Amino acid sequence: NFPVRLNNKLGHLNSLIQRGDYPPTDQMIEVRDAITEKINTQLAEFESIKNTDLPAFNKLVKEKAVDAIVLKKKEDASM
Repeated sequence: NFPVRLNNKLGHLNSLIQRGDYPPTDQMIEVRDAITEKINTQLAEFESIKNTDLPAFNKLVKEKAVDAIVLKKKEDASM
């Protein structure tokens, strides 16, 4: 199994908030805001990688003419 992730925590908190006929507690709102901030940090990091690092990597691969897929010949395979 995979460990609990931020989206799981936020989803579970959302289900708890929706229970009952009362508004969410201050603690629930604080936890929601903290989790949302962590998620936004991760999304910003992903956007940076996607928009900066990935294009630079793809450019480098094209410049070096690296094969995208390399298949071993039968005599090279150890299995």
